[in-house]
Amino acid sequence: MKKKETSADALIRNLESIIEYIESVTGNEPSNREIAKGRDISDRMIGKIRKRESIPTIDKVDEIAKFFRLPAWVLLLPSKIQPSLIMSSDLDILISSYISADEPGRKQILDTAKHEASRANGAEDNLEDYKEIFKEEDESSTGDP
Repeated sequence: MKKKETSADALIRNLESIIEYIESVTGNEPSNREIAKGRDISDRMIGKIRKRESIPTIDKVDEIAKFFRLPAWVLLLPSKIQPSLIMSSDLDILISSYISADEPGRKQILDTAKHEASRANGAEDNLEDYKEIFKEEDESSTGDP
């Protein structure tokens, strides 16, 4: 059984992935100082977070996310997600759509997600991560334990 990824692990992985993506697109890696500039977090703290020497408070995660113009929750997403997807607004649109949908709409969104996950390359890896989530969602919508 795979060890569950902690929120701190997810944050660091996503942060490094986004920084690498920005560097690949722009040719420049944003420095800790650039990320911290004008925010309520120091460049030293960002360095400690990136080196896994410190676990940030949620307020500090918010400050880091502001640099990337992202909602903080995106930095805490589990599993390996492509940085281009993290940086797009697609996830925010998907979550907002799911939240605002009625019950049949949410079921349709979940059914589509399950179908697409099963078709994806490496579907076994991705699907294993989400099987429990889908199972819990199905049980809660039917009232079955």
